[in-house]
This record gives sequence, structure tokens and C-alpha cells, in this order.
Amino acid sequence: MSSNINPYNIDGTFPVAGQDNSSQGFRDNFTNIKNNFAFAQSEINDLQTKTILTSALSGQTISNDMAGTQIVRPQLRAWTESYIDLGLISTGVASLDFTQASVYKVLTGGSITISFPTGTWPAVSGQGALGYGLLRLWVIVTNTAHIITLPASVTAGVADLIGYNAATHTIKFTENGTYVFDFSSIDNGTNFLIEDPVRGRRVVRDNLRVSGNLTVAGNTIVSNSYVPTESNSSGTAGQISYTNTHFYVCVSTNNWLRANLTAF
Repeated sequence: MSSNINPYNIDGTFPVAGQDNSSQGFRDNFTNIKNNFAFAQSEINDLQTKTILTSALSGQTISNDMAGTQIVRPQLRAWTESYIDLGLISTGVASLDFTQASVYKVLTGGSITISFPTGTWPAVSGQGALGYGLLRLWVIVTNTAHIITLPASVTAGVADLIGYNAATHTIKFTENGTYVFDFSSIDNGTNFLIEDPVRGRRVVRDNLRVSGNLTVAGNTIVSNSYVPTESNSSGTAGQISYTNTHFYVCVSTNNWLRANLTAF
């Protein structure tokens, strides 16, 4: 920013002592001083309305609203995100306002419904409005009978969400404890993506290899897509399958054994 204030257009040698001085010199100096004060006022007002402050200026309230202005190549240290603890909600709506906090915490005292106030997320158009908005919900579930109902606008990521019922837009839990959900939007909350950063996804589309023990909270359900028809049917060691009458295990490449299933 280049200032319009010019300290060099004022004649510091005027008036000259011990002699008559032209009144024009007084007028010129006065005019230049007045103009510089006007420039200073305008530039200070501009700074006050556009700069980020560590505390409010005297007689003013602090805003620090950057209105979507980009910050390029910053280095942050010891930064935090805004956080609101909604406390115990026994029933009703938990309103998560993106403009008020980035992280919300809720303790369930009953089933709750999540809502996002309209017009608070990054918009689809407008200078400084475009962006990716992310909000985290930290839920402490005190009873597995408590369910969470999501807005219908949460459409992305729900297919892979553990405990999700698409017909009712609800999440059910198999254990009491702490759960975390991330909601994000780029179109002013018209559509949301939900992710479960702690438990991950319930659907694994590729091969999954686990080194060490695997503990599954809840029922283990094997989806049967292949049943061997002979002992030397194609198979990989460790592969399992079943029918209504038999349980099959591939003990080595293309080598199956089976056991009869009986009622008990």
C-alpha cells in the first residue's frame, strides 16, 4: 500500500524570521497540511476496516471477518478451532451452525436430530464465497437405544456409514461410547458428505489384509458370492463359504473341505 501523504510538500523554512513573508506561502502550507490530514484519515479508516487485529481498537468491537479472502503460504503454530459443547440433549434437535464453531460436542440423553441452519455454509457463487466447509461432531452415546437422525441433505458417504439406515436417515450404535462424524459441503449446505474418521467405512471395496488381531464389534456376516462344487474347485487357502447344508473351507490352493451343518 502506497500512502498519499506527502511530508515534503510543506515548506519547513517558511516563514522566514526577521522579514516580511508572502501570505501565499502560509496558504500553500496550510492547504498541504490539510490535504495530508485528509489522506491520513482516509488511510487509517481503510486500515481499521480491513486489517486483522489481536484486540479491538479503542471504542470499537473486533470482527476479523475476512469474508473469504485467501491467505497464501501461511505457517500456523499452536492453532485451534472454534468449539461449542452443547451438553446433554435428551430429545429434540442439535443445531450445528457452521458460522459459530468448527467442532461441536453432544452428550445423548435420548435420540436426537441433527440440523444445519441454512445459509451458513460456503456458497456456490459470489466473490470470496467459494470454499470447502468442514464441521466435526463429537458425540458421546450413553445408551444404544439413542439414535441420531441426519438431515436428508446428507447424501454422500452414507452408503459406507456403519449403523446407517437409508430409509429413516438414522444412525444406530451397538455400543456406548464416543463417536466422531465429519460433515462437509461446498454448495451452501445443499448436499453434505459425512465421514466417520474413527470407525472408518463399513464397506471394503478392495482386498483387506490385517496384520495382527482383528476385533469386530457386532455381528460378523459373511457374504456368499462363491460356493465350490467339487473338492478341487478353484479357491485360495483360507477362503470360506457356506450353504444351507454345508460349511466349506479352502485349506490350500484348489483344495476344499466341508462339514455338515445340523440344527442344535
